[in-house]
Amino acid sequence: MKSWKVISRTNTSGNGRTTHKRSPGLILTSDIALELLSTISLSAPWHLQKHTLPLLFSSLPDRPPTPTASVERLKSWRVLSTLGNLCVQPELFDTLVVRLTAILDFLLLQTSPPWNKHNAAYAYAILTTLFKTLTVKVDKHHADVVTYSNRLVPALYGLFISSCLSADDNVKIGMDPRLIDISAQVITLIVRMLPLL
Repeated sequence: MKSWKVISRTNTSGNGRTTHKRSPGLILTSDIALELLSTISLSAPWHLQKHTLPLLFSSLPDRPPTPTASVERLKSWRVLSTLGNLCVQPELFDTLVVRLTAILDFLLLQTSPPWNKHNAAYAYAILTTLFKTLTVKVDKHHADVVTYSNRLVPALYGLFISSCLSADDNVKIGMDPRLIDISAQVITLIVRMLPLL
């Protein structure tokens, strides 16, 4: 599947400078493809589960792209956005949670290389993807959201607690205000869906 890839036309001018021009229909085509896949997910989520999601997840690295790898970073961000838009249905969202929290576990609890702003930016993008998808699910009153009070909520708390209790100065997720804020928003969305006692 190539709907999320950036396709460009390269022109080299006489002075040796290279410029990139996007095809006028690129964004429209990408949007149409995403809308089509989203429609398919409503009636046949297994099709995306089997054929589309593996391609997208395989494009997400365990570690954030290096500071100079702007193309790879853009690709990762676009893949996350696409996954968030496609994985609204319960079966697909469950896969999204499992795969993204696995990356978070590896990313946030690793001690080498040291924690830095690039790790933080990647972790923030992952958590934002979960938050945006959860927001859509809450708006649609999906019943499966409450089940993540026993799974995703403890997992997020666990990441921060493990970080705070770690003796390694390289692990600093527990002190990153952006990650604390977006995690709190994810947890709040889920908890608000719990039935009143």
